[in-house]
Amino acid sequence: MSSRYTPELKTAGRKLQPLTQLERKLQARLRRLGVGAQSSVVVGVSGGADSMALLDALIRLRQRTGAPGVINAAHLNHLLRGAAADADMQFVQTWAEQRGVSFFGTCSNVAQLAKDGQRNLEATARTVRYDFFRQVARQCDAQFICTAHTFDDQVETLLMRLLRGTGAAGLRGIHEVSELGEGLRLLRPLLNVTRAEVLEHCAQLGVEFRTDETNASEKLTRNRVRHSLLPLLRSFNPRVGEALVRVAAALEEDDDFLRQSAAQLLKQVEAGTRLRLAPLNTAHPALSKRVLRAWLQGEGKALRRLDAVHLQTLLKLITQGQSGKEVELPGGWRVVREFAELRLVAPAALAPVELPEVTWNTTEPVEFGGYRFTLQRHLPRSVAASFLQNYPRGQAVQVREGKELDALRLRTRRVGDAYVPERKQQPVKLKMLLTRHKIGKTERAAHPLLTMVAGQIVWSPGLPVANEFALPAEADICALLTVEKH
Repeated sequence: MSSRYTPELKTAGRKLQPLTQLERKLQARLRRLGVGAQSSVVVGVSGGADSMALLDALIRLRQRTGAPGVINAAHLNHLLRGAAADADMQFVQTWAEQRGVSFFGTCSNVAQLAKDGQRNLEATARTVRYDFFRQVARQCDAQFICTAHTFDDQVETLLMRLLRGTGAAGLRGIHEVSELGEGLRLLRPLLNVTRAEVLEHCAQLGVEFRTDETNASEKLTRNRVRHSLLPLLRSFNPRVGEALVRVAAALEEDDDFLRQSAAQLLKQVEAGTRLRLAPLNTAHPALSKRVLRAWLQGEGKALRRLDAVHLQTLLKLITQGQSGKEVELPGGWRVVREFAELRLVAPAALAPVELPEVTWNTTEPVEFGGYRFTLQRHLPRSVAASFLQNYPRGQAVQVREGKELDALRLRTRRVGDAYVPERKQQPVKLKMLLTRHKIGKTERAAHPLLTMVAGQIVWSPGLPVANEFALPAEADICALLTVEKH
């Protein structure tokens, strides 16, 4: 259930006071980010000091400069703290109404949503919150959503990601600007404002705010970083926060370069669910890993949960793996090396192939497992040879004409299958022939095999014909077998 209050913004008669440090920094950021007198913004307001200071400063800047032109306050009650959360929502609504700010509020049972979706509570809350902000922005035709993440939030986030062992992408930290599509941008204009400056602003201008009692709980990692780890680090370097942010800024530049380079290389090597390995073999591992991640998480692919171990194992598959080797990934996906390529195999493709045998006793084409077979009988050898030129290698073959071709069968391979290939003396296992002729591991289970009714193997697409059915040198008449894959 949501509520909305939309009066005129009250600024008349209010005495202008000197800008606080927070207001000076915010004004400069808004100007740089393109927020002007014609702009409409939605401010995510929890009721805490950071968001109340941001909302108050925006109102004061509008009074002073006319920008932003329209201010909307949005509050989501996560229903996690009972009466305290209800009081927070009422506090924000009353505060906004008294200052003529449009208020949008709603409640969402985040704990139940997280349970139903088997997701992390904090991640679910964040998703629901930003979905609500986007909804409000569309409703009031706003171009910007503003949240009150501060410099201290940035430092804490970087430390938490370091503790998790994140890579360069994670150490970019909280982004100041994110594009949300449809002409909407998410702004975090207080990232250069410290928590001390937030509290100074509130104290100097009498801005009231709510205190979330969970912010003191040592059960939460962020609180332990804030209250225990950061004070300890500052005993070694009082400006450790600035040092971390400098490192993050340097990594952001490097990450942007690598990201662009990986995107260019991916265009060269990607073919849908396949990845050509030759260019990756000579690329730097840092670049190859990014190509792998982008390939596996690209459009239409369900893979999301990849970590450094997966990427390192895949890199080894590229540089040291043999054809047929595979790597298991989250969600039942697999990556299989097939000669000079990697192939991504979806979970649904792992089910055993069960294709019933098909008896073929006519010259009409026959369908089997995604293939279309055609048999032309009693052709002059020269005519059949001319037909062969119209088919890719391995998709057509001349065979000895005879009554044995009156009845054939199509089936998939079985354990122990073997035959004597053309111009050979000894039988070769079908598995070895498939490998030699580069029939990928993921294709072999459904690869068709043409046999006599009695069981003798005649031919399989991509492989040599069986010596027993090969066309003799002196034969003038032959049969032509062709196959097309759908």
